[in-house]
Amino acid sequence: VITQGRDYSVGILTGDGRLVAHGTVDITPHMGTFEFSVAAIMEDFDTLEPGNVYIVNDPHRAGTHTLDVRFVRPEDFEDEIVAGVGTTNIPVGITEAVLRNGFQGMLAGTMVLEDGNITIDSADDAKGGVFASEGVLLIQGLSPYALSEERPSKGGGGTSIYLYDEYAWAIRLQAWVKELYSDAATPTS
Repeated sequence: VITQGRDYSVGILTGDGRLVAHGTVDITPHMGTFEFSVAAIMEDFDTLEPGNVYIVNDPHRAGTHTLDVRFVRPEDFEDEIVAGVGTTNIPVGITEAVLRNGFQGMLAGTMVLEDGNITIDSADDAKGGVFASEGVLLIQGLSPYALSEERPSKGGGGTSIYLYDEYAWAIRLQAWVKELYSDAATPTS
């Protein structure tokens, strides 16, 4: 019911509870409570321990109503605690392969590169990139689901079943860049 109704949201927060990234199909009231969820857990526990999963459903401190349950799972990225809210198990498949093998190449029409330097030659343009001191790449999809369509006019009647499967993936690196081209012509004034 949860996945078919799409009544769930996910996010990545800093260790002090600030929202860094969320999915593209999340429900706005859920996102507005992510930071309160982490704050409520931090009030109840001295520290957030990586690997633990904290569950909150107090509507007065961390949610919209008692049916909305928050799962908060802290992670340690380079000695910095980051709280993932709404995480789920990843079965063997495309997502697991991406996490195991890494990703580099085209993503949503943007070339993702690791490292690199600005190149200026005799041409009037410069190939370079925009580096971020901290970057989060989040690809968030839906759980597998099926849609069926009754087709009474096909072959004496039948049902077409469409299966969909997307994936969720997040990574934080300091080496990600967005490739850019700039005007490197010599200034005339």
